[in-house]
Amino acid sequence: MSPPGEARLRGAGRQSGGAPAGDRAAPGGQAQFIERPLAPRAGGRLSQLIAELQEEPQASPSLQQLAARAAMSERTFIRRFRETTGVAPGAWLVAAKVDRARDLLETTDLSVEQVAAESGFGAATTLRHHFRQRLGLSPAAYRDRFGASGFPQPGAGSGL
Repeated sequence: MSPPGEARLRGAGRQSGGAPAGDRAAPGGQAQFIERPLAPRAGGRLSQLIAELQEEPQASPSLQQLAARAAMSERTFIRRFRETTGVAPGAWLVAAKVDRARDLLETTDLSVEQVAAESGFGAATTLRHHFRQRLGLSPAAYRDRFGASGFPQPGAGSGL
């Protein structure tokens, strides 16, 4: 029997196209985009590895390195990872990086270039590509829509 909520998590993690979800609302009550990387199964062999990857998605280990850390062959690792999360390791890592970038855009005033570096994309163009592909928005448009209003936006004059 699957742990409670696992089916919901698997379904939510599939390519939802950045559909809004109701668990995080922007000021004014609008739901924010939510496409979180999936939580590991409790007690699964990959739980520790997935938890580490969630903490540091900017560390971009190769498939070979991930399989070695899980003490599995690459083929077995891919199969078990997909069984655990519902997606391939590469797709999961991109989702984790997008999630990290979203959090940074919502809570900091870092530039898009800094957000790209901090979230593991390296270049702002790569971040923009994945943002548009998954959320249908640029990072700047996402920040305008969902960012904390207390941060001054680049180009906004202080009027002093």
